[in-house]
Amino acid sequence: INYIPFNPITTVLTPNKDFFGNPRPETPGAKVDVGAVEFPAAAVASVTGGPLTFTGVPVGTTSASQTLTLHNAGNANLTGITVTVTAPFARSGGTCGTTLTPTPGTCTITVVFSPTATGTVPGSVTITGNVAVTGSPVTLSGTGVAAVVTATLTPTTWSPSATRGVGAGSSPCVTGGGPCQVFTLKNTGNVPLNGILHGVLAGTSPADYAIIPPLSTCGSATGGQTTGNTTLAPAATCSVTVQFRPRTTDPAKSVRNATISVTDAAGTQTSNLSGTAQ
Repeated sequence: INYIPFNPITTVLTPNKDFFGNPRPETPGAKVDVGAVEFPAAAVASVTGGPLTFTGVPVGTTSASQTLTLHNAGNANLTGITVTVTAPFARSGGTCGTTLTPTPGTCTITVVFSPTATGTVPGSVTITGNVAVTGSPVTLSGTGVAAVVTATLTPTTWSPSATRGVGAGSSPCVTGGGPCQVFTLKNTGNVPLNGILHGVLAGTSPADYAIIPPLSTCGSATGGQTTGNTTLAPAATCSVTVQFRPRTTDPAKSVRNATISVTDAAGTQTSNLSGTAQ
């Protein structure tokens, strides 16, 4: 194709504009197609991933993050990027800075919801730059619910049987000792369960039972317990392992009643123990 040579005397291209009046690149040695339309460099910005909806978030907590993706499909940098999020929503992270180059051309913005009251509230994420951002502002919606602090300890009853004087055995709950039971504490609420303490034996015959610290995880990692849980996320669990060790002084065929309890922010959860001493 016939090209327009650069004129070293006038230092301009002739013609130096295309049919639509866009200036042609005036670079020494340039060879420009005489019929070409020249397009100036520009960013082309858009945001995808919205709208964002946050449901069932307990008041006083923060939701898991959700992600928006900012795109630059142009041939120049998107500069001066700002992200404005209305409360009680907030930007929690992502990879977007103040400039987005055409390559790789994408970055992320993460958003969280921290309700201060029950009910549904609206919000928005507004993204601006040196060019308009298609899809901005992004609509947000969040629903706050009441915090629920509850927990269960299961099984609620245990009725083992063991020979009097059986003791712990060479390896508790494995060989030669009395039978063991794992009691599971579960966070059945919708917020973290805090203040979890070690299991405690009580009742009329607690001496006929023993908590096995190396096989327990509720409470702090102290007193021989190697794994500690003083806080549980919703639906998470920890455990207390109890062994039945009827004493030689117990009457034969007697039922040894006791309880195992775990105290935490939800109160005290208790299971009943009623082992038979053979």
